[in-house]
Amino acid sequence: MTEHDRGAEELGTLLRDRVRDFHPDLAALTASAIRAGGRIRYRRRLTVASTTLGGVAAAAVLAVQLAPTSSPSPDGFAAAPSPHPSTPAGPSRCLPPLQAQVPGPAQVGRQTPSPCPTPPAAPQTVPVTFDAPGWTCDTPADDKFTCGDGASTVLVTVRPAKFHSDYLNNSDKADPTQFVSGIHDGSFATIQLVGGNASTDHLAEYLTWN
Repeated sequence: MTEHDRGAEELGTLLRDRVRDFHPDLAALTASAIRAGGRIRYRRRLTVASTTLGGVAAAAVLAVQLAPTSSPSPDGFAAAPSPHPSTPAGPSRCLPPLQAQVPGPAQVGRQTPSPCPTPPAAPQTVPVTFDAPGWTCDTPADDKFTCGDGASTVLVTVRPAKFHSDYLNNSDKADPTQFVSGIHDGSFATIQLVGGNASTDHLAEYLTWN
């Protein structure tokens, strides 16, 4: 036996003599281990709960940020959003004729509005009417209108009073088939035969000043 072997045998003998009377409390060790395990599990649950609560809080913050905001009412409280939001008025569907012909920069790339319809012109009125039996007249235009009975046609014209003498005395304007009325409120009327053989002097009986 070598010196090393004898040293190891002596060390083993000393260790056995040292622990021969040592009896560990296994119940206390077991209870301590259980308590340590419980603390570890408790810490893990706290960590998981904290992580879950953090995720819920983050989701709530995101929902608040994405939610539509409402403008405050005069009393300081936020007004509830309207269930029927108003629709902004659209641009005009038509433009005046000159603007509709030349599209501006804002109209490039989209449909050009069509010209607005021209309102109908108000019918022109003249201070004289012609109402002969069997005769019908067109709508007055430029202080004149035509009337006919199917066989003859006449042109009724209202003229300024300053030309009255010329139509009575000027050979260039006087016409034997033309009737010239008297002056009424600064104007006079002429009845000129356009077609047929009706008598303008006879038709003048149906000329009435308004």
